[in-house]
Amino acid sequence: MATTSAAIATGIDAVYYMSKDFDRICSFYETVLGLQPAWKDKSDGGEWAEYELADGSTFGLGHMGAQPFTPGGGVMFAVPDVKEALQRAKDAGATVVFDYLETPACHMAWLLDSEGNLFCLHKRKSA
Repeated sequence: MATTSAAIATGIDAVYYMSKDFDRICSFYETVLGLQPAWKDKSDGGEWAEYELADGSTFGLGHMGAQPFTPGGGVMFAVPDVKEALQRAKDAGATVVFDYLETPACHMAWLLDSEGNLFCLHKRKSA
C-alpha cells in the first residue's frame, strides 16, 4: 500500500481499551493472555497500564476517571493455540461473539472482554 507525503501517522504505537473497572479489566487480560504489565500508573484522575508483547507491539488499558466510558476497538491478539486461548477466555467470563473459526488464512474467535470491548484471538497459518 502506497503512502503519501500527507500521511501523519507512521504506525501503531499501542492499542488501548478504556474500562469502567480498571482492576477488573487488568485481571481479565492478565488471566486470559498471561500478560504482565510493563508499567501501571495513576495520574490526572485516570489509571493506565501497558503490556509489551514479544513482537514489540504494545497493548494498553485505561480508566479515565470521571470521563464517560465508551467501549470500542477490535484488536487481534496473536496466540499460539486459538482453541486453548478461547477456553481460557470463556473461563474468565468472556462473551463469545463469533466462536472458533478456521479460514484458509487463519484460526480465530471474536469475544467481548469484561467491559464489553471486542477482541479477537488469532493465529495465522504458515505460508
